[in-house]
Amino acid sequence: MTARALALFVATALSLSCDSTGQSACDCDDPTITINIPTDVAASATLKALSGPACEGVLPSCTNQTNGCSQYQFDAAGAGDCQIEVDFATGSSFNADITVIAADDPCCNGFFASPPSAATVDVPAPSPDAGG
Repeated sequence: MTARALALFVATALSLSCDSTGQSACDCDDPTITINIPTDVAASATLKALSGPACEGVLPSCTNQTNGCSQYQFDAAGAGDCQIEVDFATGSSFNADITVIAADDPCCNGFFASPPSAATVDVPAPSPDAGG
């Protein structure tokens, strides 16, 4: 390969990996995990402390205060499993387990739900006869 052809190849490769500002362009998933609680029952719901190695010490933030708190968000602290528990005043509870993995792209940092669709947890309303 001639020096000119090599230079052209390198310039093309670099332009494919950079955005218009010349910075490296990464296509990373959002690491945020979201818990949605139906607004009509959010006032009677309590999000228990998260558990499992991926969520140890993580405190979710209320990001939608409709009728108490109808949405929580957090970023995992590490790879592994994360258990989510939401208790209702009716005595019923909702439990979900999420698998969290470390980013496998050197361009992206953080921990992500796997599969990516698991990053959104939709809590169903308790059935009317639950807990009784």
